[in-house]
Amino acid sequence: MKVFLFPGQGARNVLSGLELARSLQPQLVEVALAETGLTLAQVNAEGGRALERTDVLQPLLTACSLAVHAALLARSVRPDVVLGHSLGEIAAASAAGAFDAETAIKLAAARGRLMYREAQKTPGALFAAAERDPSLELAAHHAPDEWVMGGPMEAFKPGLKKLDVSGAWHTSVMRGAVEELKKELEAAAPLRVPMVRNLDGELTKDTSTLAEQIAKPVQLAACFERVKSARVFITVGPGLVLRGLARKNLGDAVRVLTTEDRADLEALA
Repeated sequence: MKVFLFPGQGARNVLSGLELARSLQPQLVEVALAETGLTLAQVNAEGGRALERTDVLQPLLTACSLAVHAALLARSVRPDVVLGHSLGEIAAASAAGAFDAETAIKLAAARGRLMYREAQKTPGALFAAAERDPSLELAAHHAPDEWVMGGPMEAFKPGLKKLDVSGAWHTSVMRGAVEELKKELEAAAPLRVPMVRNLDGELTKDTSTLAEQIAKPVQLAACFERVKSARVFITVGPGLVLRGLARKNLGDAVRVLTTEDRADLEALA
């Protein structure tokens, strides 16, 4: 079994990923840039400051992943299962047939704008720890010893690591965006390839949980447990973070192939 892994907005090297995407599928990058209202020159000039904005990062990262996905298909490399990390579920659903790449990028942009809006209404933060803190709301379970909790800024305390994010993603703070995102997703088609959903690690062929997921914890550890028998994992787009999480959940012996550059792609052909 071959699993395609699609990164979330904690991905690194997104600017490099954009350069690769532009060389593969320039029209997808243009769609993403149009959604952000920025030029590529502006994104490169602002660097991390631009990508800190979830309404900017989400469409750009989705374009990165789906440009690479198109390149993999052109090389006859196809998944048996797809798995997206948070935002990556949009790209994963597209790769599985729910909607085309340009639609996925526009959906990611809408998702990013809605999440940004809710974060502005109710400022908050995410905190990582080796154990779950029951006094805070669970936002993600990334690995057996990697938990992420959300809460107000003042919730920080010893034993927690404040993450460099601009909102309490995947907590109840995001509930105000769910219904609007559901409307955006109404035209999604049934999936042709099964997807492991973040909600609970179950395999699915529909996209019914994509909207509500922004206000619910990412159960990534359960997702990796679901596909632990897979022989090969391929990160699609900037994948260093997901590769690390795959190994943290499944052990260092797991085979995780990356698509960070053209050399990686050619090695997969």
